[in-house]
Amino acid sequence: MYNKLLKSGTTYAMMLGVILIFIFGAGIFAGGTTVNADGVEVVEVGVGLQITIALTIIAMLAMIIGIIMDIAQAGKKGLKAILGFVVLLVLFSILQASVTVEKGGKWDVLHKEYMVSDFASSFVSAGLYTCGALLVVTVIVFVYSEVRSFFS
Repeated sequence: MYNKLLKSGTTYAMMLGVILIFIFGAGIFAGGTTVNADGVEVVEVGVGLQITIALTIIAMLAMIIGIIMDIAQAGKKGLKAILGFVVLLVLFSILQASVTVEKGGKWDVLHKEYMVSDFASSFVSAGLYTCGALLVVTVIVFVYSEVRSFFS
């Protein structure tokens, strides 16, 4: 099984992703629409939201299991993975503490209609800033490794 997944696991993952996208799309098209109190039409996404939540939980569990397996198989490598995850959590926490929540304008609408709290807003903003920081780090590491391999 391991060799089969190693050989064509990416293909299986892509096929599963395409199938889930079609299921999500079918849920949106088959789902009804409702009109809220302000007259805004809201689309029911059907099963797509439940699939997204389930896949997020599965991905987090797989990450935790992978880290535990790394520690069991190669101690230093696994400890580096834990250290990287802790650094990511610290970065996220610092960004969440430093984010300012806007007041007025669109924020009042979000807060009133969708009950978006200050914590949820700062959580989402910190997540976006963390993704941006990871993107910058990834580009820097990629360029560094390519330049290094060019000269070696």
